[in-house]
Amino acid sequence: MARRFAIGTGMKVLAEEFHCLIASPAQPQGANARKRANWYQPGDRALDLGEPALIAGTVGDILRDYPLDPARVHAAGLSGSGAAAAIMGAAYPDLCAAVGVHSGLPVGGAQEAASAFAAMQGDSYTDLKGPDASREMPRFFLQQARDQRRAQTDR
Repeated sequence: MARRFAIGTGMKVLAEEFHCLIASPAQPQGANARKRANWYQPGDRALDLGEPALIAGTVGDILRDYPLDPARVHAAGLSGSGAAAAIMGAAYPDLCAAVGVHSGLPVGGAQEAASAFAAMQGDSYTDLKGPDASREMPRFFLQQARDQRRAQTDR
């Protein structure tokens, strides 16, 4: 999914053109049956825990191994991965210069699987602040008013 997002958004082509590096972490099926980010699990929504810690570790490894500007690290994702990108910005504001969220939910948008599915259907969400709420994180959100799945369930 992450690789398709990088290709589908044109990030891959732009990265090659402008000599940027894109890391597209993949979720193993053992961590989530649908191979999606576990952004709604309490252990995957905070600093030094779960998936955010794994992604931060990957970014740290890349910064250690390549001559890249740490001030130009961005996190982006689609749907659940977009929610994970928002969590990265909240949990690791010193590691992410900005986040891009396409059709995802804000940090704290759900507390477990049932509220995640409800939030994805537009029933409710909570925008919780990250550990460093004093820092303004540049964010880009893209959301359709009615995506195809929602249109089908409304009929």
